[in-house]
Amino acid sequence: SDENEVSNAAASTSALAMRILNEAYVCSFNEDKAKYEKCLDLFVSSVVNACDLSNQNPKDNERKRIANAAASSLPHQLGAAPFLTPSSLNLVSSLCDIEEVVKKFSTKTPSQTIAEAAAARTAKAAAEKRATAALLILRDVAFQRDALRGSAVDCAVAIASGRLPASAQIEDKALKLVMNVIFPKNVDCADKVITSAAKELEFATRFAIENHEKIKKANEASARKKEKHGYSSKSALAPQSDEEKQALDRVRKPVVLVMALAVRRPEIIKAIMENGCRDGADVLAKAIRTNMPKLARAAATKHGSAKIAVQVADMASKKEAPLLICFLDNLVTAADKSLPSQELIDACQEIQKARLDADGKPDIRYIMPVVSGIKRVEL
Repeated sequence: SDENEVSNAAASTSALAMRILNEAYVCSFNEDKAKYEKCLDLFVSSVVNACDLSNQNPKDNERKRIANAAASSLPHQLGAAPFLTPSSLNLVSSLCDIEEVVKKFSTKTPSQTIAEAAAARTAKAAAEKRATAALLILRDVAFQRDALRGSAVDCAVAIASGRLPASAQIEDKALKLVMNVIFPKNVDCADKVITSAAKELEFATRFAIENHEKIKKANEASARKKEKHGYSSKSALAPQSDEEKQALDRVRKPVVLVMALAVRRPEIIKAIMENGCRDGADVLAKAIRTNMPKLARAAATKHGSAKIAVQVADMASKKEAPLLICFLDNLVTAADKSLPSQELIDACQEIQKARLDADGKPDIRYIMPVVSGIKRVEL
């Protein structure tokens, strides 16, 4: 039957994969680096292909058995390999691309039988388990292979930030892996995470700039439509069109990741403000403003509101003043008190004195966040 032929083909593919891996070992002994890398990529690709075939037909037990066996043995086989390559890690990361599988098997239909529903649940769980195994491979490479640490961290951060495709659950696991496991491991791991996160923020910035005109036109068309029907936007930070909503979803994840790291390394707040104030990066700036309350609250809790206010102000250029003022405003809100503290008031007044306007006078914008706590005689 057709199913038996497919199963036999899958079994042959598995056997072929092992032969390719053995060939890779032979090439490594012969110091044929180029051929070794090709064999290694072919081997990992065969595992990915076996998993894809299993995802396509959850009722085929033979496909599922081969995929599970290949994925479960992959960490050991890669761990024993003489060396790995960035391309092989990218292929490993593709095991996390299970969003369509999760959606497909999470949707119930009226005609679906109990057996079909059970098979779909099992297939979804198996796909998520294989994706989790891929994250663990990236973790092991980051910890055990110094030469490939940067590439492994790049892949993990790209999954956490949504640039490499993955389901929402796997993205969340990747974020926890990056923040709670890799970053605290040692200084080098932390530096690699910061570097990778900065790359993802740059990718998000380029995306925002490249789609600026498209989003602008969509927002204008949406505004005309709303005006015609007498509607008004609820919030300035809310997406004004479907195009802007999709763009915000795309840039939000790297912004959240970098902000989470900024709580531990405040100096990278500079990169957030710098990218958010680039010409054409309006949608990125909106994502930053939307998530600024969380950053301000966490930074104030860890470092103190007055100290972090002065530190961020020292980093911000004149062009980045709008986001600096947004940060200061959210620092006051983060205090959860009716009036700002005297230390924060003093810090804002210090910032105001250091940042004069075009006429050489103190810029009132820097004390507006704390004006409710300043005595009238001082005003």
